[in-house]
Amino acid sequence: MKIITSASLKGGVSKSTISIFLALAISQLKKKVLVIDLDPQSYSLTDFFLRDLSIEEIDKKNAYQAFSDRRQLKECMFQSQGITVIPCSPDLQDLGSETQNDPGLLLRSKKEISALPFDYVIIDTPPSPVYEFKIGLYAADIVLSPLTYDRWSLSGLLKAKKQVELIGRSGLKTPKHIAVPSMVSDKTKDDVVDILKEGKFKYTKSFITRSAAVQSSIMKGNLLKSGSKSEQEFSSLASEVISL
Repeated sequence: MKIITSASLKGGVSKSTISIFLALAISQLKKKVLVIDLDPQSYSLTDFFLRDLSIEEIDKKNAYQAFSDRRQLKECMFQSQGITVIPCSPDLQDLGSETQNDPGLLLRSKKEISALPFDYVIIDTPPSPVYEFKIGLYAADIVLSPLTYDRWSLSGLLKAKKQVELIGRSGLKTPKHIAVPSMVSDKTKDDVVDILKEGKFKYTKSFITRSAAVQSSIMKGNLLKSGSKSEQEFSSLASEVISL
């Protein structure tokens, strides 16, 4: 199993978009994929994959229920588009305060996720260093951080990098931290790469361009058109991530 966490401490950089379409692209490679939505600030994965599921059903089985030990992870899973989904709920924001006297939860969560029968787990996290963000980082083998051509995006990437490095300082294995050039255009993609090179970041050769088709797919909960430029970009990213 490989656990991939999408993380940036800056919102609006297509973090959740990458989580969604990377998961779909990996599943197309005949891999068993689980996605875990740990972002109670947007619910993007939950809304994309489970928009036909009632809020009442989601409130009964979700990431909060799983990581607060009210239910087992396997009890909080739903199926959608060939992918297994553990959804988010508003209660997830309370997890940190409820578990502050349980320092072993972060390590226990990684162990429980790693024991599941999947080839890949994709975890989406909120753009702030709250407890659910840390669950995603501690569980990760790879942390993907999108970088857009925006003056604040680099700050979000740097802060995510510091959080990743803290894991190594605690004596645990440090996840691989990889930047993903995201929401770029033909005019800005080279500038984004220059920023990454100057900062000595590891980054993917694959990049995600800004696309109205991607935004439309997110809004409607639809797959990207087969063979489209955007689908090919996420397929390329999936192949690259699998090889890491």
